[in-house]
Amino acid sequence: MANLSIVEDPQVGSWNDAIAGLPRVSPFLSADWLQCVAGPGRRPICLWVMEGSRRVGAAAGLIVDPALPVLRAFGRRLYFYSGPALDVADDSAIGPVVDCIVDYAARRGLAAVTFGSWSYPYSFEAASLFYKDPRQEYVVDLRGSEDEICARMRSKIRQYARKAVRDGLTFQRAEGQEALNAHLRHLEDTQATRMSKGHGRYSPFPMPHLTPRALPDLYTTNIARLYSVHGAGGATVCTLFVLVFGGFAHALTIGATAEGYELRAPIFAYFETIKTLRQEGVRFLSLGGVPHDGEEGLVFLKESLGAQKCACPAGSTRLLCRSLPYRAVNYADNLLTRRASQA
Repeated sequence: MANLSIVEDPQVGSWNDAIAGLPRVSPFLSADWLQCVAGPGRRPICLWVMEGSRRVGAAAGLIVDPALPVLRAFGRRLYFYSGPALDVADDSAIGPVVDCIVDYAARRGLAAVTFGSWSYPYSFEAASLFYKDPRQEYVVDLRGSEDEICARMRSKIRQYARKAVRDGLTFQRAEGQEALNAHLRHLEDTQATRMSKGHGRYSPFPMPHLTPRALPDLYTTNIARLYSVHGAGGATVCTLFVLVFGGFAHALTIGATAEGYELRAPIFAYFETIKTLRQEGVRFLSLGGVPHDGEEGLVFLKESLGAQKCACPAGSTRLLCRSLPYRAVNYADNLLTRRASQA
């Protein structure tokens, strides 16, 4: 790609339709997602990547104000939950586009740019991203027949799914406010369970600006799916919140009751969701990453479901502005970084 430029699209309401056909678009580039995580001091921004007069890609994120009001005039940052979606499935084209976006942010007077890596399992290098923060996600390829997808799972997963049916568990897409309330309760139950097992840093909301307050708004959008597993008595024992957009799905949050864990309801929920999304024509499902080291059981579960571990690059720039105050801060930042690397 040559002669790249960035143009902001002010029509956020029509953004989803405009980008839906790009081959590597994800839920985190959608207007639905950005409007739900926006709030005071956070404004959605949608950008087209242009090659001459032709659109060749898109990026969407948030302009985030600094916490201190006195800094808001010159401390705004640009935050992306994932990298840009291009009209070609070519990893080598991503880095130059990221650098172009960073240059655009600098010319707009923004202080810095951060690219997250959620549902972005593509490898790239960008010279402008100094601070590297790579993650790993576990992605299920839903292309192919149901038999082919199930064959990539460990046999125990299929056995647990069959046993769940024998035990009277049922799976369905959930709707209504009570279903969402049950999911929020299940998230609290899951957090308590995991913390009791020594996972003190576990949070069901691992992304910036994703809070329990954002889920109700997200629940009403077209990208949201809430699936539930019910026990033999009819009570909901597990719920799974999934985002779906442009052929890519992301398992956002999952929760279960103590009974649900005993019945292995989360495994059943994942198994049935994989089959359901494949039938809808979704190409990939990300099961997310792992919260921190020491999660061998969670890694084993995701790989058992047929997911492949994928590197998801992410990173941030240094301060971008070239005014004297910024140059002074950037100089100090460079000096401290060099000293830390020599220690």
